[in-house]
Amino acid sequence: MTPWPVLTLLLAALLFVPRTALAQEEVCGEFSESDLVSALDRMDKEMAAVNLPAAWRSAIETRKELRCLDTLIEPHELARLAHAMAFLTYLDQQDEATAAAWARLATALSPKPLLPLKPPPTYAAFLADLPKTEARTLDGGLAKVKKGAIFMDGYVLAAPKASTETPHFVQEIDKKGQRIDAWWQDGVAFRDELLATPGSEPPRWAVAMSPSPSTEASVEVAEAEAEPKPDAPPPVTEETHDKGWISKAPEQEWMPNCPWAGKAVHAEAEGDFVVVNGQTWNVADGSGMADFQKVLADCHAWRAERSFTQWRKARHQSVDVNTGQTQIDSLVHLVGGAGTAIAAEVARKGLIKALEDPDRQGDEE
Repeated sequence: MTPWPVLTLLLAALLFVPRTALAQEEVCGEFSESDLVSALDRMDKEMAAVNLPAAWRSAIETRKELRCLDTLIEPHELARLAHAMAFLTYLDQQDEATAAAWARLATALSPKPLLPLKPPPTYAAFLADLPKTEARTLDGGLAKVKKGAIFMDGYVLAAPKASTETPHFVQEIDKKGQRIDAWWQDGVAFRDELLATPGSEPPRWAVAMSPSPSTEASVEVAEAEAEPKPDAPPPVTEETHDKGWISKAPEQEWMPNCPWAGKAVHAEAEGDFVVVNGQTWNVADGSGMADFQKVLADCHAWRAERSFTQWRKARHQSVDVNTGQTQIDSLVHLVGGAGTAIAAEVARKGLIKALEDPDRQGDEE
């Protein structure tokens, strides 16, 4: 029988295994360059179909998997991901600050937007007005990496220098071009173990392995300058939203089947019916719900679609099958039912607000 003191020590040793080591073993599987290209192609296919929520999920998953990439990343492939993250964060998530950070990385790697569809004029204007940040170099230099070298965003790193307010993909690569470690870095938040005074120069093999940023950048800039400038957004009138990329985008390109494209929206949702600008949808059953969800997809109303789904689900759970009333009206099952009915009411109001103001955030949560 194992003595209690020995058993206690064994348990303590297991409890204090470094979490980072366990996390790496659990998260990092095989992820090759071909896997990366396939993931980017899948993401682009979803964007081309204007299925922005699915494209967003693919982009987030690819970003997570990237730290497991088994080889040095190609700057062009990182640019594809960064452009997608910027575009989707701006349009689907409506988070301009985070979109700006990704856009800075994307445009540094490729001034030409690497997207499978033409972005709306509002997004082109957003990129044109992107706030500039500085490239900052920390004091000292880079520490010598045993059996490897440090690369940032696909290029060899000679000093602890990076653009602020920008995500960077950092890799520790060996002379065969294989991954030793990799991680995402925010701005100039270098790991302490990478810094040293005095610093050391990167090995010759790493310099030879790194692509030439000046050549690639000049080609990209020339292509971008040769392209025609995007048309200015249409003027906002009383008949259009004064907010939201949906109403300002070219209607025939983005929402040819949307009944309220380019118009101010008045919405109502009550019982089993939704009314938008006088047009009524019966959403009592699955078929009616699917019809209205198709309309929301045609109008790129992703936030409204989430609120609509939450509303219908909560309402079905809160209806008293004997009376047809919601439990909050009939005062049935006050403990569990009323909470569900209240959730349905919150989602219903969120649907209306998401339809009437596509730029409003958090209403449907």
